[in-house]
Amino acid sequence: MTAPVAGYVRIHRRLFGHAAFRNDSEALAFAWMVAKASWKETRVRYKEHTITLQRGELSVSIRDLALVLDRPKGWVERLISRLKNETMIETRRAAGGRTAPLIIFVRNYDVFQHSGDTDETPQKTLNRTRGETATGQRPDREQVREEYKKKETPSGVSRASRLSPSFEPSDGSGKMAQIAARWTPDQRAKEIERWRAHHMAKGTTMIDWDSAWQTWIGNSEKFGATRQRPLDLGYGEGHSGIPI
Repeated sequence: MTAPVAGYVRIHRRLFGHAAFRNDSEALAFAWMVAKASWKETRVRYKEHTITLQRGELSVSIRDLALVLDRPKGWVERLISRLKNETMIETRRAAGGRTAPLIIFVRNYDVFQHSGDTDETPQKTLNRTRGETATGQRPDREQVREEYKKKETPSGVSRASRLSPSFEPSDGSGKMAQIAARWTPDQRAKEIERWRAHHMAKGTTMIDWDSAWQTWIGNSEKFGATRQRPLDLGYGEGHSGIPI
């Protein structure tokens, strides 16, 4: 069909779901054409014909394309016709008349195979994919993570952050505020200290730290009695729990 092709082409995810295709199978068929197209002028031999292919062209019969894609011939013919109507491809016959092999030209081929990519080695492509710079140095991992967050987080949406040591939480209102109101200032300060130490040690990230503190208040109501109860070592009620 075509000469062996090495290297890479750029296929965007938006190809799948494009209005020109009825399903992903058709998108994959077009991607196959892109991958098989010649990236530079080349001579190939196909079906007893010597053919000169220009950049972005491939030679394949409808029958062979149907065999490769494991689809009926009619399915391939309808796809080729629709891609031509969508101005995504053009077709012509090689020299030799109607019996000569079909040549398919992928329009906008440079979108999938930039002219500067022709001498790119597999290692160069992998380096670019991994995010390495032109000097071979990789960007700082935290820098990459922050850039990713900037791209992925919609404008106006808060991102989770770590607890600041100077953050003063709000008790809120309702039941949580009522529980916190029963604490003395010293008890509240100690609970905040425990809360801060817990989350800072774990490196927890939250979008709403006030809500996290109010959850802590509710949990302190459940577990506070257990935490404050003297250790019972079996010395009887009222004993300090410290053996003599």
